[in-house]
Amino acid sequence: MSCCKALLGILCCSLAAQASVVKIVNTGGGYQLLRNGQPYFTKGAVGAVHLQELTAAGGNAIRAGTGSLDRAQARGLTVLADLPFGKPRAGFRYDDRDAVERQREQIRQIVLQFKDHPALLAWAVGNELEIDTTAEQRVALWTEMNQVARIVHRIDPNHPVIAPVGGAYKRMLGELNRYCPDLDAVGLNSYADMLTLPEDIATQGWTRPYWVTEFGPRGHWQVEKTAWNLPIEDNSSQKADFYRRAYAHAVQAQPNCLGSFVFHWDQHHEKTHTWYGMFLEDGSRTESVDAMTFVWSGKWPANRAPRVGPTAIARAGAQGPAVVAPGAVVDFRFDISSPDSDALRISWDLRKDVSGNPNVGGDREEPTPPIDGAIVSSQGDRASVRIPGEGVYRLFAYARDGHGGAATANLPLLAKASAYPPAPPASSGERYGAGIQHTMALLAASSPGRRNTVRILFYGQSITKQEWSQEVAQDLRTRFPYADLTIENRAIGGYSSEYLVRTVRHDVFAFYPDLIVFHDYGGEENYEKIIAETEKHTTAEILIQSDYPTWMPVDGQPSDPAKVKSEQWHDRHCYEWLPDLCRRYGCGLVDVRRPWIQYLNDNHLRPTEVLSDGTHLNAQGNRLLAELTERYLRYDASLSHAARADAVREYAVGSDIRWADGRIRLDFDGNRIDAIAAAGGPYHAAEADVLIDGKKPSEFPELYFITRPSDTFAVDWPAVNAVSAEKPLLVEDWSLRVLETNADDSRWRFEVVGSRTGKDGEGVSTERFVSRSGRVVIEPADYGVKRAFDLLHVLTPVGFEVKWSVAPQFCDVYQAQRVADPSLEYAVNLALGLSNGRHTLEMVARGKTPPAIKAIRAYRPPVR
Repeated sequence: MSCCKALLGILCCSLAAQASVVKIVNTGGGYQLLRNGQPYFTKGAVGAVHLQELTAAGGNAIRAGTGSLDRAQARGLTVLADLPFGKPRAGFRYDDRDAVERQREQIRQIVLQFKDHPALLAWAVGNELEIDTTAEQRVALWTEMNQVARIVHRIDPNHPVIAPVGGAYKRMLGELNRYCPDLDAVGLNSYADMLTLPEDIATQGWTRPYWVTEFGPRGHWQVEKTAWNLPIEDNSSQKADFYRRAYAHAVQAQPNCLGSFVFHWDQHHEKTHTWYGMFLEDGSRTESVDAMTFVWSGKWPANRAPRVGPTAIARAGAQGPAVVAPGAVVDFRFDISSPDSDALRISWDLRKDVSGNPNVGGDREEPTPPIDGAIVSSQGDRASVRIPGEGVYRLFAYARDGHGGAATANLPLLAKASAYPPAPPASSGERYGAGIQHTMALLAASSPGRRNTVRILFYGQSITKQEWSQEVAQDLRTRFPYADLTIENRAIGGYSSEYLVRTVRHDVFAFYPDLIVFHDYGGEENYEKIIAETEKHTTAEILIQSDYPTWMPVDGQPSDPAKVKSEQWHDRHCYEWLPDLCRRYGCGLVDVRRPWIQYLNDNHLRPTEVLSDGTHLNAQGNRLLAELTERYLRYDASLSHAARADAVREYAVGSDIRWADGRIRLDFDGNRIDAIAAAGGPYHAAEADVLIDGKKPSEFPELYFITRPSDTFAVDWPAVNAVSAEKPLLVEDWSLRVLETNADDSRWRFEVVGSRTGKDGEGVSTERFVSRSGRVVIEPADYGVKRAFDLLHVLTPVGFEVKWSVAPQFCDVYQAQRVADPSLEYAVNLALGLSNGRHTLEMVARGKTPPAIKAIRAYRPPVR
């Protein structure tokens, strides 16, 4: 009997020695986790599979149920053990005392059973319980959670108790502080918000420790969406890049952070079967596993997973989510490579899209199987896919390297029958994308981690204002969802080149687009002046559209001399003059005319059948012009964009240029200079004085920009085409007030008033006007009201006002920018509108710490 007691004592001592003791201690500068007295920074994963791969990657913990404790112990891992806690959104009521007591008892039994397990790290109470709750429900929830934390502590004083919350932590940490003082820490489930997590915690006043209990790629609720409102999933390489950036920002070197758990260390279906899982169904690891291996161990795996290129899955000549015809066979290419030059095995499947499933918080979703017969053929990195009937789909591509590594990408597709026949097939000899590759490269290189800023302007007259331009803009947003696009249409109806040449400086120069899509009628001399002035004052690439036919012999008598002569002029203009103009100025040219004629012939249409009034487009004409323009807007790496390579130069602060004694200096060539902000502290407010050639930018008269004057009383074109000045301008608003008109609006008497200058003189529209201050100059040819009267015979009323403003295109004092989203570019214009030549920029910090600036960017227009 005494032997049995001795044996039992030895066994009890052995078990006690194996039980872990985990504490959170305040270090004075933050918090630290101690396990059995030793520092223990958590390098964990959500899930209880692929544990061998986890330890090989440098991981040391999992977040899972208590049923995984033995398996974790066998691999030398610890477990953040989940405790069951009822979800209000699933119907659990915290005012139901019987239900609450049953839950408490269940938790007591779990803690009693497993509190001494050597693999136990801490207890996690529920998961994202706050979703879809009212404030009243949360008070009851938090109160009970705190009570349970006390119960667990009484049973098991050796392991912390935490509560994992979702993205709502941004507004609920204050509630947890108030109602849950007995929690040892908070668990934060964060996805895209990892890039601002420490700052968000600080603004909530949370100074206690935290674990990142889930983090993964950008969530399906956080990404860009297709035009038909479905989320666009990042590819496996974009996800891997995000894991690294997220870990570096929110976990590494954060004094209050105890570690993290990546999501999800397995294959997992949520919205798609690839969105959150770091492994595929066959156990292949994605690049996200490699990324975590690097951040945990400091070393990459011996063999790296395949890497997805910037175009991911692309259609021929197009990129991004696509609208396709039901029943069509469409060709796709997977942009994929192996860092280790491994031979890749590529496979494809097409599935019904179920990303609109309303489930939240990881609630179970049923996976969607591949559609049989959808992949018609595949060879290498290409596949032909048959699109089923109308509906929403995702095309998935997978690459495996034979060493356990894999890559994935998917492309949302909308199968929708078109109301009109498609445009003729693309011409094999056409150099689609020529002349606009700088812009297209910016679009194609945009990613979730680097959303390039791209500015696009549609310019011309009434045809350019039509719906096709909106369709093209939406197509660009769909194909390049990661680009930070600003798209405007400043076309003016009725403004052929002899008028548009006078408004171009108001509309184009300060907007400073990357790309202009341009079409206009009128004389070729003024047409060329518009192009030349644009290239003299901006670095914009210009995409010119040729004219479509409004008459063909089948639409009238071939002997009609006026129509024949008009079309002959347009043939020469489109087939000879425009191509020569584009060669001389490096512009792109959309050949609209030839495929338009082919389209009419192929579909037995007269020109008027795609027009609404003999000139402007109807719905079918809009769709056709949009298609022809969209297919030209493509990225093609084989096309050079050397002509714009030196037009925009970026100087990295810290390598190309440096702060020295609180001062930075740069000699640059061009007419514009910007500062690109770097991420600083959350309340960083450092400032620097800006000098150009030794002067404040505000001392340069040319950096004051006059906006386009407002429209006439009756027609939506400017009442005054151009306003200039003879004396230096002030930043202010101006109005021209009509005092008297004659019978046909050919002569106005008016006064001008500046918001700072005050009343500045009277004039008449038949003479050159120079205001008393010299800040307003209007030429007689620049009044648009007589043309408006001739069009509609509506007289301008006395008292009518024409308005414009003088806006600053400079910054005398640069103030550090709050970089809320590191993927976006925060650019501050220091000076725009300088003489196009050599200048010197100086920035002088106002305090000991200069503002955080990532780069200085200079713009040099190609025409001097």
